[in-house]
Amino acid sequence: YPTPDGLDPGAGAIVAALRESSGIEPIVIGKPSRIIMESALRRLKVSPDEVLVVGDRFETDILAGKNIGADTALVLTGVSRREDLIDLPPNLKPTYVAENLLKLVEIIYA
Repeated sequence: YPTPDGLDPGAGAIVAALRESSGIEPIVIGKPSRIIMESALRRLKVSPDEVLVVGDRFETDILAGKNIGADTALVLTGVSRREDLIDLPPNLKPTYVAENLLKLVEIIYA
């Protein structure tokens, strides 16, 4: 997880430690799991084609949107960088890429 001092262990690292110490395979419902995304769609009473999943990480935010068939937008204000797009596999390529949320709105409504 990004902090002002660098990266700290995120939820995945903690889950891995718990799995190893307990011997129990966890059910992961956080991004990019379909479970959390489908739950949000049901709660909002919308379908994937009615939402835009916006985030700053390919492996969590963008993949979460792709997993439910939604359009995705990567904002370059966090972890992932524009140069990371070069060798990105198709399942992680966002529909939109913007420097920030304001630029994203400009792109969508252009």
